Amino acid sequence: MTNKHTQPCSVAAALNVFGDAWTLRIVLEAFYGSTRFEEFRRATGVAKNILADRLKQLTEDEVLERRGIGKAGQRYAYVLTQKGEALSTVLLAIIQWSDHWVYGEGSEPVILIRRESGERVPELIPRWDDGTPIDRASIAPSPGPGANDAIRKRFSAPAKKNAKKKR
Repeated sequence: MTNKHTQPCSVAAALNVFGDAWTLRIVLEAFYGSTRFEEFRRATGVAKNILADRLKQLTEDEVLERRGIGKAGQRYAYVLTQKGEALSTVLLAIIQWSDHWVYGEGSEPVILIRRESGERVPELIPRWDDGTPIDRASIAPSPGPGANDAIRKRFSAPAKKNAKKKR
């Protein structure tokens, strides 16, 4: 895989896990129900050596769990862990973004539906507690508990400035 990001940044940290052409695609296949090496390979077309490497890394990162099945030490299933299952919202958001902006309405390659009713998964719209949609204009970056000096310097002044404007 590529070099790891070292800066304290939530997106950079996620890219360290999913920042290549195959990793998130493999997670998506697990989300769709694939568990076996050959299922992942057939569904994605990824080379065996790359798939083996990514499955190993996803297991080490505790996104997937490798479970022995059949004869001990000869066959394995890869299943999403709780950490992996938590990616469902991220995957849905990426799918919906791609369906809208890349494929366009009526050209979606896969449509996600509710198992029980067949209804299509609604558009994900994050909302504040009062129901107002969360959009870029309604948020501002602010140093978090893990911020270093550079982050505090970069984001402390704008957050204070924005707080003064609201008064």
